[in-house]
Amino acid sequence: MSDQPILGYDPSLTGTALCFLDPDCKTIQHVETLVTGSLRGLPRLLEIENRSNTLIQKYNPQGAFIEGYGFGARGRAVFSLGELGGILRRLMFVTDVPYWDVPPTTLKKFITGKGNANKNILLEQTFRRYGIGSEVLTDDNQVDAFGLAKLGCAYLNLEKKLAKYQEEALKGVGKCITLQ
Repeated sequence: MSDQPILGYDPSLTGTALCFLDPDCKTIQHVETLVTGSLRGLPRLLEIENRSNTLIQKYNPQGAFIEGYGFGARGRAVFSLGELGGILRRLMFVTDVPYWDVPPTTLKKFITGKGNANKNILLEQTFRRYGIGSEVLTDDNQVDAFGLAKLGCAYLNLEKKLAKYQEEALKGVGKCITLQ
């Protein structure tokens, strides 16, 4: 087993969250939400990319599980989210971090048993199931990133005891993208 963490990555224009989970699948090495304040457009995207790169270089994850594109965005946000997703996936590629896309419904099903659970249920189930509170995961972006890292542990067979619905959810994870 590698000693490198698993990265759960929740891309967002207002608060991209990264959670680096030890391969023991119990210990959070680092969790952070990248808030870009008043930045917009390309400056915001570059800020997220640069801060993400700094964390990736520091923690050197063995793999990243990135929440895939949601289809609820409207207007110009659709393009901005697509640009952010492309930048972050490119970052994984050039830093040689294999990554997997995880549809939002797959993450929800893995944590709650239902692919259409709302944010409040996701928060509640994460805190209850993993014994973590809001003093550790301070916003819903971090909760998603943590859930993605836990899903990553299960997907990579680092965590063995799974509920049936979690095993089912893992079937929704996209194929691995890597430089090799």
